Amino acid sequence: MEEVRAAIARASQGAVAALPQHCVAGGYAQATKPSQLEVSKSSQLEATFADVAKRFKEHALADGQNKLPWYTLLTFVKELRDAAKQNERTQAVRMLEDLSDKVPEMKQIVNSAISGKVELPPDYLPKRFEVLGPLIPCELEMAFHEAATKNIDPKYHAGCSNSRQGYVIEWAWKIRTAAEQMDRLEATCLLEHLSKDAAEMKEIVDGVLSGKVMLGSSSQVPYVFWGPLVPCKLQVHFEEVCRKMHEPKFLIGCSNTRQPMVLEWVRDLRKTARTMNIFETKCLLEHLSRQDVSPPPQAREVVSGVLTGTVQMGSSDPAGTVQVELGPLVQSELAKVFNRVASKKKEPSFVFECSNSQQPRVAEWVKELRGVIQKMDVSEAKQELQELLENSPDMKVVVDGVLSGSVAMGSSSLGFYDLGGPL
Repeated sequence: MEEVRAAIARASQGAVAALPQHCVAGGYAQATKPSQLEVSKSSQLEATFADVAKRFKEHALADGQNKLPWYTLLTFVKELRDAAKQNERTQAVRMLEDLSDKVPEMKQIVNSAISGKVELPPDYLPKRFEVLGPLIPCELEMAFHEAATKNIDPKYHAGCSNSRQGYVIEWAWKIRTAAEQMDRLEATCLLEHLSKDAAEMKEIVDGVLSGKVMLGSSSQVPYVFWGPLVPCKLQVHFEEVCRKMHEPKFLIGCSNTRQPMVLEWVRDLRKTARTMNIFETKCLLEHLSRQDVSPPPQAREVVSGVLTGTVQMGSSDPAGTVQVELGPLVQSELAKVFNRVASKKKEPSFVFECSNSQQPRVAEWVKELRGVIQKMDVSEAKQELQELLENSPDMKVVVDGVLSGSVAMGSSSLGFYDLGGPL
């Protein structure tokens, strides 16, 4: 231990390659002698490790504790990763692990450098980590880089929009498949990190995250829709229904006991679906019911019931009803107005205005939404507003105004627009 600590001290004073012999790059070469370039890169990683260890020790002495603030930890992690990436990745991981065995207080930094995850404070929720990706690239990162390489090849840009978008969908789906094998939120953070240095991948990454990828000009539909990578309420609800279909009380029942359950699930799913764009609801449900992860066969019956509004009942239903008609699936009036307002709120004419100009418009939108809610059951309207807000978090100020019945005036006034009090 003392040998390594002395080496770190010497490295901080300029003795770059001063770590013990068993820690240098040559110690990992079993059959061949490393080239001068490999030794140089290994020495750079060792020197970076020594420098980070020295600064960590200084920080610990100053604060009297070994716990780093997340932003300092992130800085150290990035420095180690930049140096490690100059080496063969597996070798770099082994070197870092060996070095940290000799300097145990560096374990947290090295583990974060290898995993590519730095934990964030609770007030950053729901984003739990800053995700840089594993030092040995994961499947998602490899799929991203493969698509990025092809995306700058001119041959993929030749031809009409139909051929170009065909490639985009293929790449987006491959990245999406890899992302779905990970924690969805971490996959989102990693994709956002990777795309920072690849502006030309924006369309593809946006497609992976939103689940919406545009089709060519001659397509009968404008886009494909797989649903957001971080599942929306309809996706979560559908997965719950599929789980219930595997429960014994559903599996062993006859049609008379099963079909009422199917009817209940269809009604619940339609309540959620009515808050969404109907075309996207149709695409999403059909996509979910075709998944390779195979929902039960009855899942397609549920999807059909949601979309058509028709549910077959049991063979000897006491009421003598062969099927229940729920009517066509249509977007609710509240959802239509809400989504129209959400679009207006994103327009430059609103975004770049000062608060004195924005707030009167917010008040008008609140009035419009409350006008629709007056024709609804208030508790149902509140629940639907919360569901709509989940898909459009930036509408919170409008929803708060709808619920409270008041909207603050602009920054040059302390007053409020009185819109009728709490809902």
